[in-house]
Amino acid sequence: MIGVAFHSPSLVSLMVDRERFVAVVVPAHFDSEVQEELETLFAKKTPTGTRRLLLVEKAETLSKVAAHFPEAKARIIVFDVVENLKDVTELVIDVQETDSVRKLVAIKPTALNPALIRLKPTAFEGLRHDFKADETKLATRDGKLVVILKGSKPTFQKNAIQYLLGMSSFVAVKRSGRQDKSRVVKVQEYAESDHGTSLMHAFMDISLYSTEDKEAAVFFGADLEDLRLCVSVVEPDSDLSFNFEVPDKLKLARE
Repeated sequence: MIGVAFHSPSLVSLMVDRERFVAVVVPAHFDSEVQEELETLFAKKTPTGTRRLLLVEKAETLSKVAAHFPEAKARIIVFDVVENLKDVTELVIDVQETDSVRKLVAIKPTALNPALIRLKPTAFEGLRHDFKADETKLATRDGKLVVILKGSKPTFQKNAIQYLLGMSSFVAVKRSGRQDKSRVVKVQEYAESDHGTSLMHAFMDISLYSTEDKEAAVFFGADLEDLRLCVSVVEPDSDLSFNFEVPDKLKLARE
């Protein structure tokens, strides 16, 4: 973990190499929007060659992040006064102290980014302290279906999603995907996998019980990005007709 006493998070954020780091600024006011951004960061795989980086305002905010994401790891830059930073890290990169006199040291991107690459990720479990919070359950966000359907025609997307949701047959998918058989095969493989079953059940949950998309995705282990794509194409409605029975697990949980 690296400490910064005199430079602002917004300024340091501009110095971070975005080809090497997926960075999130965590303000001292830890609200639901920040939590959602962190959930995305920790739930999705980072692009090859990149690393997770948090720019955390105030040392006390670390325990809040750790309480919500105890199993996560990330490289961290924490911003606070020197006295508070000394409690969490021995390395404050913009302060030089000589004979009890502190001087500002300018941060340069050419030094910052190599230092961050060498920095070991911090495990949040050890930062929880006395802050209590329910551990956040993360929905998978790989977006496999999003990738499969990217660039396809709207008609094919709608037919594919209706098929995946148990609302139509595979015939419509094959007909609309005659020019792209490999994509048709990928849709069928997705539908026949656990991913497809979880997606269908999560969509049923949203349609029949008005459950929030994230809650439904976590409950069934469905991919949240894929589920949101489905919801954007087929509007959830309690009057929708499905080709499959509503699972007992869902009935017991919602009725």
